[in-house]
Amino acid sequence: MRGKIFLSVIFVLMVLISAFFSLTYVGSGLPTDESISVDISKPVTGSIYLNDIALPVIHLRNRTLIIGPITIDVDINTTHEINFVEFKVDNNSLYVDHESPYTYRLNERLIGIHEIEVTVNYSCSESVTKLISARFFNPVPRIFNMKGILEGKVVNSSGKLFKRAIPYANVTIKSINYNEDPSNETWQNLTTGKIPMLNRGDFKVRLSPGKYTVNVTVHGFKSYETTIDVRSMVETHLKIRLVEE
Repeated sequence: MRGKIFLSVIFVLMVLISAFFSLTYVGSGLPTDESISVDISKPVTGSIYLNDIALPVIHLRNRTLIIGPITIDVDINTTHEINFVEFKVDNNSLYVDHESPYTYRLNERLIGIHEIEVTVNYSCSESVTKLISARFFNPVPRIFNMKGILEGKVVNSSGKLFKRAIPYANVTIKSINYNEDPSNETWQNLTTGKIPMLNRGDFKVRLSPGKYTVNVTVHGFKSYETTIDVRSMVETHLKIRLVEE
């Protein structure tokens, strides 16, 4: 309840801020080598983000407003070998990602116009840089470090209605950046519930905000993997349909 009240207050602030400020243009970035295509797929030009969630009913054309944290996602299309992707804000390096998917959750104290810079280093130390400028409002970032909840259900995609839920499935939840710094990241191993009409096929876990891979294995079914975003103070629901071998 406290989380919902807090988000409601933030939403009101967002409306006031968007009306008060003159928002900045989101740039398209620097020219790139034709043999590699780099795109910052999030944040999207013209969107308002609240707690890392785009508000679909509001569009700002060539302007962007970010309230709270934002996950920066980078899409790369190339045959070159990627060495690393570096994330910067106002020319200050914040994170270097060596593995796909290339992503970074930005949750710093930022107010006003700031520049996000993403540099892709590939091949023999060649690089491509993309720039985005946006207006931020995140005066108290620690608020958005509160944990969220991931609640899931594992079912048989071809099973009968009352026998679809799969008990004893192994669920592995790993943060995207685990291999970069295992000491500070998350690796959870869970088993789905077994009691019919109560928790059969279900799992539930509290996680720090961020992007995670969810892998599910159980005898007699093909393994399953997906990527999900967990947001601060938000409950995320995931239904996993397994296919029989």
